[in-house]
Amino acid sequence: MGFLTEQELESLRIDQSVFHIVGPGEEHFQLLTAFDAGRHAPFFSGPRPIVNSGNRYEFLEDAPVRAQLARITRDKGTFQEESEKLATAFNRAHGGSTAVGAFLIFSLSFSSGRMFALLKFEDEKVLSYDYDVSRGRSGKPRPTFGEIERTFVQNRNALQKAALIKLGKNGDEICVVDRQNPQRPAAYFEQFLLVRRQRTEEELTKAIVEITRNVAYKHKDILPQETMKT
Repeated sequence: MGFLTEQELESLRIDQSVFHIVGPGEEHFQLLTAFDAGRHAPFFSGPRPIVNSGNRYEFLEDAPVRAQLARITRDKGTFQEESEKLATAFNRAHGGSTAVGAFLIFSLSFSSGRMFALLKFEDEKVLSYDYDVSRGRSGKPRPTFGEIERTFVQNRNALQKAALIKLGKNGDEICVVDRQNPQRPAAYFEQFLLVRRQRTEEELTKAIVEITRNVAYKHKDILPQETMKT
């Protein structure tokens, strides 16, 4: 089951948006001002099906990320200030072999509530091309190329880390995705969020076994005896 229903995905709207440049070194870090996603909103919401199927987490007590997002929920005017605090903390944890990229923060609304999306996109070098009709030989256009280093690419591989977060009075909901480590998100990302998995690997395995047994017994009349024995 996805973090958001199909109806919620269809009604998803970006209310506030910002991104800051992060990297393995302080020399890469750059805070930017918030922007209006406007006509580019569909581009940024493109990777959402990937994020929607991540691992489920819960905040540890006194998690700074939760407190910062809660302040934005209470007062939209704090979005820029709190986003800078989030980016600074993320950049501090973001080191080693990690790549330079953009740390995006979105405040979103949908049919049944609100949530936040924290996304890390890696910079990808892109070779753009065009053609010049006037310079071609033999009446054929001549190709021209341009190299772009800082880009947002609508490609699931460009989205490195992501967290969808719903804050609620009766409990929060968190969905975390790490493209490089789908089964176990990077430790630094968990530490930045200050979260823990809702279920351990052992608990998940037991749950799957129990579900499988229940389904098998429910349909034992049509399953082979050998299957039921095992």
